[in-house]
Amino acid sequence: MLRQYGDSSYPKMCVGIAVDRFLWFPCRLAKGGACMDWSSWLKVFDPWLDGVNVFASVFAAISAFFLGLIALRRQNNTTEADFYLQFTARYNTLRMHEALLVLYRLKMSKPDDFAHHFIQEFRQGTPEGLRLDQARRLVNRYFVNIAEMRRNRLINQKLARMLCNFQGLNIFYKIVVPMNQAKYGNQQEHSEIYQLLRRIKSRFSDGSFGLVDQVEG
Repeated sequence: MLRQYGDSSYPKMCVGIAVDRFLWFPCRLAKGGACMDWSSWLKVFDPWLDGVNVFASVFAAISAFFLGLIALRRQNNTTEADFYLQFTARYNTLRMHEALLVLYRLKMSKPDDFAHHFIQEFRQGTPEGLRLDQARRLVNRYFVNIAEMRRNRLINQKLARMLCNFQGLNIFYKIVVPMNQAKYGNQQEHSEIYQLLRRIKSRFSDGSFGLVDQVEG
């Protein structure tokens, strides 16, 4: 039976076999036992069968494409989750926590001129000035890095917002930025970074520092 169809495609062969089996008995009656060759008759279905082959190939290609996208999306999600945990590990440290407390206490002790107090102590090289600058630099670098990665499209907006979603963001805006301006002046590049960060996330929660209980306790 397979030889009967020569180089025909597999769908043609299947249709031929089905027709031969279905009409075998009528063939025998009509031809006196000699079943007719249906391969020539099946040529009528050649265009249709070719279309089926093309459709099957296209469908397989589309399926492979979307399966690949799904696999890539899952891989990207895993990569983003790993990056989130690694990057926020910088925030979730005792050193960062202490820096936030130092800056908060500076603001509470000198609410109107904390930036001026900082720059005076820093320029004089006092231990207090150096301690404040170290705390400023640690908090500043964390949030500036997020803005720089977003500006260079290394991370998307959603991930950037997640990385900023800490109470330290409010301390950055209300304490660190004025300290930066006192130390470096109003530089255009710094202003652009601050504006970009505000577009990512303008504040954490209600805008407060969220450290009152920890300081007073």
